[in-house]
Amino acid sequence: MNVRRMTHNDVNEVTDAHLRAFKGYLNASIGRSYVCEFLRWFINSPIGISLVLEFEGKLIGYVVGAKLGYNKELNKALLKTGIISIVTHPGVLFHRHFIGNVRNRLKSLFSKGTKFEGANIEPAGSGVSLVGIAIDPHCSKKGGGSLLIKAFENESIQARYNYMKLSVYAINQSALNLYTRNGWQLLSNESPVLYYYKVIG
Repeated sequence: MNVRRMTHNDVNEVTDAHLRAFKGYLNASIGRSYVCEFLRWFINSPIGISLVLEFEGKLIGYVVGAKLGYNKELNKALLKTGIISIVTHPGVLFHRHFIGNVRNRLKSLFSKGTKFEGANIEPAGSGVSLVGIAIDPHCSKKGGGSLLIKAFENESIQARYNYMKLSVYAINQSALNLYTRNGWQLLSNESPVLYYYKVIG
C-alpha cells in the first residue's frame, strides 16, 4: 500500500470510495457532485491536506484536512453546490443529522474565530483538523487507516502545525479504535459527537 497526495485526476475514484464507505451517512446521501466539490476544495486550498491510499493500482482510501478555521471558507465555497444537491436529493431533508449539520454550517459562516469546537480547552499553538478519512469497504486492507493517519500527521508536522484535532460520531467504533491506536486522545465526550486531538509539535 502507498500513500500520496491527491490530484484532480483522483477525484472521481475517491468519490466512489467515499460513497461506498459512508453509505447512509448525510455526507454521502447529499450526492456525488457535492462530494466531488468537497474533495476538490482540499486539493485547491493552500491550507488543505489531501492524500490518497493506493493498493495494486486502485485508490482504496483517502484523508483530507485543513487548518483550524477552515470551515468558513469551505462552507462558502460549497454553498451553491450544497443548495443544488439538496434540491436534487430532497431525501436528505429527512436525514436525522440534516438539521444539526445545517445549523453548524450556518454558525461557521458567521463565526469570527478558530475556536477548538466541542472542547473546554484548546492546545497551544497552531492546529489542523482531520476533516475526513475513509477506506473503501470493498477494498479494506489491514493497516490502511493507520497508514493514512500517519501520513496525515507527517504532512501536518511538515506544515508546522502543533496539534491535530477531529470529531467523530460516538457510534463509529472502528474509527474510535483507529484514533486511539494511533495516539489520539479523547478531549470531549459529549455524545453523539466525540472530539479527539493529538499534540505533534
